[in-house]
Order: sequence, then C-alpha cells, then structure tokens
Amino acid sequence: MRRWIWALSLMAAGACCAEVMAAQVGQETAIINQDTLRRLSPRDSVTSKMEEFAELYGELMAYNEEYGPLFSWEELNMLPAYDSTADEWLHSTIRLWRPGEREPFRLGELLRKGRQLVLFRSKARSAEHWKPGATLFYRFASGNRLQWGVTLDHDAGEMIFRRGIWIDFVSFHLQLSRIGTFRRIVVGDYTVRFGQGLVAWNGFSFNGLGAVQNLRRNEMGLTAYTGSNEEQFFRGFGATFEWKRLQATLFGSVKKRDARITSDGFTSLLHTGIHRTETELERRNNLGEFVAGGNLSFRFDWLKIGATVLGYTYDHRNATTIRSDNRYQSRRQPFGSAGVDLLAVRGDWRLFGEWAIDGRAQMATLAGLLWDGGDGLEAGLVYRNYGKGYTAPFAGAYSKNSKPLNERAITGSFEYSWAHWRLLCSGEWCFFPWLKYNVGAPSHAYSTLLQLSRNIGRNSLVYLKIDYKHSEVGSRLPLVKSNRMGFRLHAQYGLGETWLLSHRLEYCLLVKSDVSQLLGGGALLLDAVYSPKERPLSGSARFALFRTTDWSTRIYAYERDAMQGFSFPPLYGYGVRGYLNVRYTLNRTFDFWLRGSGIRYLSAKHPSASAPTGKSLWEPEAKLQVRISW
Repeated sequence: MRRWIWALSLMAAGACCAEVMAAQVGQETAIINQDTLRRLSPRDSVTSKMEEFAELYGELMAYNEEYGPLFSWEELNMLPAYDSTADEWLHSTIRLWRPGEREPFRLGELLRKGRQLVLFRSKARSAEHWKPGATLFYRFASGNRLQWGVTLDHDAGEMIFRRGIWIDFVSFHLQLSRIGTFRRIVVGDYTVRFGQGLVAWNGFSFNGLGAVQNLRRNEMGLTAYTGSNEEQFFRGFGATFEWKRLQATLFGSVKKRDARITSDGFTSLLHTGIHRTETELERRNNLGEFVAGGNLSFRFDWLKIGATVLGYTYDHRNATTIRSDNRYQSRRQPFGSAGVDLLAVRGDWRLFGEWAIDGRAQMATLAGLLWDGGDGLEAGLVYRNYGKGYTAPFAGAYSKNSKPLNERAITGSFEYSWAHWRLLCSGEWCFFPWLKYNVGAPSHAYSTLLQLSRNIGRNSLVYLKIDYKHSEVGSRLPLVKSNRMGFRLHAQYGLGETWLLSHRLEYCLLVKSDVSQLLGGGALLLDAVYSPKERPLSGSARFALFRTTDWSTRIYAYERDAMQGFSFPPLYGYGVRGYLNVRYTLNRTFDFWLRGSGIRYLSAKHPSASAPTGKSLWEPEAKLQVRISW
C-alpha cells in the first residue's frame, strides 16, 4: 500500500507543476487513419492526385499500422515522402478534429465496419538447429475508434515445451477512442510516450545523426501495444481524459520480467526474451514489476505544456553489483521520476524541451530548436545535460548512452534541398563527466555526418555519405582514442515501372591509439526489387560481398523483409551474404511471403578469411509468412 500511495502522491505533484504553467489558447488536431484513406473513391476530386502522392499514401498507411492514427499535422514530417506540395491534397482529404468535439460511439456499427487481420510468421535458422519459431497476430480495427488484438510468439530455438509451456509470449490489447470525455482507453498491453522521453517512453527511439526532424521526439501518448518484443511495453490499464484544452492520462502496470535472482535480490534484468537453455528457462518471468504514472497536458494554438510522472517497484530488492561506473544510480524501491515538457510553434520555429527530476533530486534536461526556412532549408539544434545519477529505467530520450544519464552534449543538423540535390550535414559533441562501462575516466566523443544526394529521375538517385566518429575507451589510463571513418556510395535506378536496381559500396577505416595496425573493412551490395503493377508476384534479392578486420569494423546493412518484419545483420569477417524475398498476392484477402537468406564465410589462407569465433562457415535461415485480411 505504501508503494501505491507514494506513486499517487508523485503524480499529484507533477499535475500541480503543469497547472501552474498553463495558459489559455486552443489547438486543432488531424486524425489520419486507414478508414479515412480507404474511403476515398477514384471519382473524388481529391483522389485525382492519388497517383502523384502514391508513395506518401503508402507511408501514411504503414505509419498508421505501426503507430496508430496521426494526431497532429507535425507528425507528417516523420514521413520521408512528405513535403509541402502535398499539403493541399492532405487538407482536402483529412478531417480535422477539435477539442470538445464528440462523436457517438455506436458499437454495432463499428463492429460491422471493422476490418480483421490474421498474420502467421515462422522462422528457422541453422544456428538454432532448425528449431522453428512462430508468431501469430490477430487484429480487429474499426477506424481508430475500436481495436483489439492478440499476439502469440515462440522464438526460434526455444525449449519451453520441456516445462509444459506451449506459448512463450502472449500479448492482448483492447483500445477504445473518443468515448465521451475519454480520448482513449486501453486494457492489456500498451505503450506510453510523453514529452521528449526523459520520464516515460516505451518502444524504439532513434538516437543517431541524421535528418533535422529526428532531433525531436514526437509524443504519441497512450497507445495499444501490437508488437512481439517481450520488454518494451506495460501491462495493465490506461486511460486518457479530455476536457476542452486539457488532457490527462493515468496508467498502471503489473507484469513479470526475466531476471537473475539470488538470495540478496535481483542482480540484473534480462532483455533478450530468449529461453533456449535450462538456465534461461529458470530466469523466465521470475521478477514482478509494478508501475504507475500519469501525464497532464494543456494544448493551445501555438503552445503545448505537459507534466509526466512515473513510479515503479519490484517484488525483490535491487541487488545489482555496485561498480565505479554505476555507483550513483539509485537502487531504492519504490522509486520514480517526474518531468515537465514544452512544445512551442511560432512561424518557422519550433522550440521543445523537457526537464526531469528523480526521487533523489538528480536532474536531466533536454532543450532543442528547429527551424524551417522554406525553399528546402531546415536546421535544428539540441542540448542535453543528464546527471550522472539520474535514474529513469523507462525513459527513452535522445542520448548517446543507452539511457539518459551521465551526459552533456550538443547535436545539430542542417538540410538544404535545391533542384534535384539534397545536402545533409550533422554533428554531435558529447562529454561524459563520470565513468562509463569499461571506460575508466571521464571521456569525450564527437561525430560528424555529411551526405550529398541527387535525384536523377523517377525512382533513381545517387548519394555519397561520409561519417566520422571519435571516442575514448578503455578501463585504464590513458584512455584509448578510437577514430573511425566511414564511406558509402549508393546508386539506385528504376527500369520502367517494374524493376528497381541498386548498388552500394561501403568502406570504413579504424585507428586506435593503442594499436599500430590500421583496421578496416568494406562491403559491396547489389540489390534488385521486382514490383509489377497488377501482378500477384513481387520480390527482392541481394548479393553482398564483405571483408572486415574484426567486429569493431563491422558494417550494418538493412535488408527488405516480409511485412512488419525487418532484418539488419552485421557483416564482419570475410564472406558473402544474400537473400531472396518473394511475395505472392492471391487476392484482396490472402498474401504469402517466403524468404531465404544466409551468410557464407569464405575459407582462405588469409587469417581473417575464416568464420568469426563461434560461427559456422555457412549460416542459412528461412522465413514463411501468411496474411489474411478481410
């Protein structure tokens, strides 16, 4: 009981902070969902431009499926195909929703108009002795008013059947939207993403150098969880209330976590979700986690102010090993943090930020400014100051570290597009005032990125990317200075409306102050995409040849996959990798995917030509996916 009283009192304190800062103005919100887009008829005047904006339409559908409906025009900047030329079409297509507007919630009508989807995916790898994994998704959605779903997952190579467990991971969600004063109600598994992520942010968050819009987190609030990752969600109940310009969200979560537990308490949390050995099975779901929190926000014409609070505890004491690098991290239970965030939009400028404090008065601050100068010119700057003792295990703010702590940094990006050209420049400087894991002293890091691209026709472009990274590592003084330079030359061109071919040459150089040898590696990638219109068969393929010195010079290469899947394998050592991904659309209801891929490490006289330690010379894998939608 004391734990819950503490969490609720912290929530009340956060609400008071936001109320003091409130002003009085209004905002209108765009609701973009699959229902809105599918209702468009070829005879509609606004759909005459559907072909022109086909790529943007596809991205809207994919974004909606992944994150749910868009609730602000600003979120359109997340879509690569979006630019100002699409504004007229979008404003004619998308209905605006204003605070206070209510629609009747007719359950029978929503059930009749809803769409259903069943997706089955199975994957097997030689590394897991071809013991297949399987995932089954079921989704029902009626616009963004009503949706529910179930996910059943069993990872490849898992031996859960030994203990009578037939399904390793089960996820369920029910989401209702816009019912009276409720903006959203979620029961089951869900995510929360508030402010800039200093207090509460589940899910993937981009932290690398890149486009200007990547500098700012796009708040999504409370949303149902539809993935198969076994860590990045809460389980319980959440609700968002709305009254005029005020929104309030409350949520609570009770779930089990994988952990190493001794007689003293839990020594570490495990994040893989894999249960292949007896030891991993013993650590499966053996730690209870309790979370409660809330958010209060005021939305105006040009200003949004919010406050977030989150408290948590476990059913075992925190017995993690105290090292030099983590000695300032809090191990108290219960514990939590609270923060106040701001977003102001005036003309071409966007000011955003968040200030947070944890239960031991350790603080973290993030502030940024974006500028859209028009005519293809954009710029952004973000400043971060995270205390070495700031403890927020459910945070997901922009950071060079895995969590926002022990960091002072400035990140900037600049973009300029003219004619068929686009220039992107980005840089970052970081100072870590305290020790990091395997870094025995305060250290610095900085990186830069330069990318120049040219559009040479429909579906055809070429770009050159150069990036440089400097870091300091090592548990002993003096620290080892590491300098890595990467080069990428990419070209793609379309052959009619059916084929898309691309070539990429990538190379990196690595210099360390404690090694006289120059390390490096490179890769050559050849891709082909076949996507004919009004044909049932489509697919993609790749052949890659790579050779690197070791893991430190690895090269990551994104690969096309089945719907809602992804592959981003590291290439290191000496070998070849390829994949073939085929999709067959039987009709509007049935889709099938078959994907085969593998790495072949090449044997030769050169020492680095053999397979990396622990790897076999040949590692194939296969994936089958079926989608049924109606």
